[in-house]
Amino acid sequence: MRGLRRVYGRLSTLNLEFQSLQAGAVAAGKESQVNSGSVLLVEDDDTLVHSIVRNLAVRGYETRAAGTVTDGVLLLAEECPALLLLDVDLPDGSGWEVLRALRAGPCHDTPVIVVSALRANPRLVGELHCLAVLEKPFPMESLLRLVREHIGDAVTEEKHV
Repeated sequence: MRGLRRVYGRLSTLNLEFQSLQAGAVAAGKESQVNSGSVLLVEDDDTLVHSIVRNLAVRGYETRAAGTVTDGVLLLAEECPALLLLDVDLPDGSGWEVLRALRAGPCHDTPVIVVSALRANPRLVGELHCLAVLEKPFPMESLLRLVREHIGDAVTEEKHV
């Protein structure tokens, strides 16, 4: 994206860029809409990303992944996910920055589950309305249960007769 630069822990810059991306999308007639079966995963561990995406895909969930704060904000500008799975410790900043950008934009009511090896700050978890926190390593079934509980079973195109 033009005009978007990598930032390190500068929330105000991210928010302005996110709002700018949103304004451009609205002007182009592409306002962010919720994709009912979609999950956005913001996680920098490639092995965990592969495992989560594969497990969700098998169950019919469309999953997009970002490995940085910047990429996570870009994906949020394109489409509001039905659920955000968020790591706190990312290479270019804190996952809390992604969450603050989410809460300040049109996707503000998107449910969030924090998945992190770092102990999540309870004040931020409450302040930013996170549904749950899974500390790594976690059983995949725990994550899948939380996904089902908060966005339901994935809608699939197959119909059983």
